[in-house]
Amino acid sequence: MLLYGLFLVLSVSRAAEDGKSTRGLATAVKRFSERLKNTFNEQTRFTLIEKGFVENIYGKTEASFLDFIKITDETHKKVKVLFEKKIHAVRNDTNCESYLRRIGTYNVYNMTKNLNPKKSAVHINIESYKCGNSVLRDFEWTGHGKIEEVMKQNLDEDPTILRQYIGTYSGLTRLLPAIKWEIEPPDVTFDLFDPRFRPWFVGAESAPKDILFLLDYSGSVKGQTLYLIKVTILYILTTLTPNDYFNAIWYNSQQDFVLGSHHNCTDGFLPATTRNKRMLRDYLNKIEEHDQASLPPALNMSFAQFIKSNSNDPDKINARSGGHQIIMLFTDGGLEEWPTNIVLQHLEQYPENNVRVFGYSMGFSTGRAPLEWTSCETKGDSTIIDTITDVKTQSRFHLKKLSEILALTYKDKKLEERPIIWSPSYMDTQKAGAVLSASLPILNTMENATAGFLGIAAVDLSFSQIRKIIPVHDQFYGFIIDNNGIVLFHPHLKLPVKH
Repeated sequence: MLLYGLFLVLSVSRAAEDGKSTRGLATAVKRFSERLKNTFNEQTRFTLIEKGFVENIYGKTEASFLDFIKITDETHKKVKVLFEKKIHAVRNDTNCESYLRRIGTYNVYNMTKNLNPKKSAVHINIESYKCGNSVLRDFEWTGHGKIEEVMKQNLDEDPTILRQYIGTYSGLTRLLPAIKWEIEPPDVTFDLFDPRFRPWFVGAESAPKDILFLLDYSGSVKGQTLYLIKVTILYILTTLTPNDYFNAIWYNSQQDFVLGSHHNCTDGFLPATTRNKRMLRDYLNKIEEHDQASLPPALNMSFAQFIKSNSNDPDKINARSGGHQIIMLFTDGGLEEWPTNIVLQHLEQYPENNVRVFGYSMGFSTGRAPLEWTSCETKGDSTIIDTITDVKTQSRFHLKKLSEILALTYKDKKLEERPIIWSPSYMDTQKAGAVLSASLPILNTMENATAGFLGIAAVDLSFSQIRKIIPVHDQFYGFIIDNNGIVLFHPHLKLPVKH
């Protein structure tokens, strides 16, 4: 219409200029109309299309009424049935609903009677998928009749047992006696209990460790990557007990100890006590990230710490765990130079000084090859942490390797020959106060097993029970001190007041 109007205006203007009459204007419009019609037919072939409609469709079709609302409603019902059948099939395949009902009867939150000695209960970590194969498998074998029978027999022989339980790698924990789990205040508190991070679990699944954190503080880790590094270290620290030792070195174009010259920490290692963990956490925030990362000299300095600590110099106090020697290397992968010569030189000069490197590729790393090579050559392992959701699970990945090594040493030992691991004292999550736990890993003897241990079995002992039997007299008294020199119990020991 716009094109037609434009031509019409032009024609009118031209007619007026030529002084033609109204008859001449009508003739011009008619001529323009015929030309427009011919041009339209040539370009669109409308005449042919119209002819085809007349010959093939007109007079040969019938009109019918369609109820659109009814049709869409029927289609909706059919689609709904189709999807419901598929969902039902999936649930049948996994048998999830029946398992959820069974788990519900044992769930610690559904217990009506606290400390029921005739029944066990299960607690499942909030991050574990209840219908996952690993959770269902652990629910089955921990609830086997023979296992519960042994637990009940232990309770009959020793009524003073506070609690006995089995923690598994899926996050499921089976307890006996059954207890009603409490969190306070329930409206605003999340139940974050996870057996895999409890002292009795991490202390039993691997031998003690000497860990050196080697941290990339170059300019490329600024922001989210550095935040991931710090949070991951905090999670790893929760897996360490006072039987483990640690220290930390930062590097970019230079390298130095995270703790600097403070607290005489430039040589050797610190026991992983709560105080020392807190100190490392605070000093991580005092270092500024800048420059480029130069890994070879920093890795050489890290290897040297284990050589120094293994020296027989009588003037030095070499506090060590006597277990695994580990370097945990955190970097975003932006390495200009591979540490090939440093690694090969260390392996050649100190073949008996086995230091494993576990590599953490942090953030959206672009160069993992040097990290993987270094970890492989030193019989360690490497992993990727690029989001905050990876931190918790990957902070334990080194323990998988270490637990497999311990499982191999237990494989040929009788149960009576395997050492009982006593945890450091800690506060019970269910108001039992300060407790100690005796724990022992459960060896995986299945064929084609992918893990060395199935879980960790433990028994709790409360300090209130110890207090009743330790003599306290006017002339003497008893106290408890552990192998690290930490006083666990003393009648004159007073807890500091916290505001």
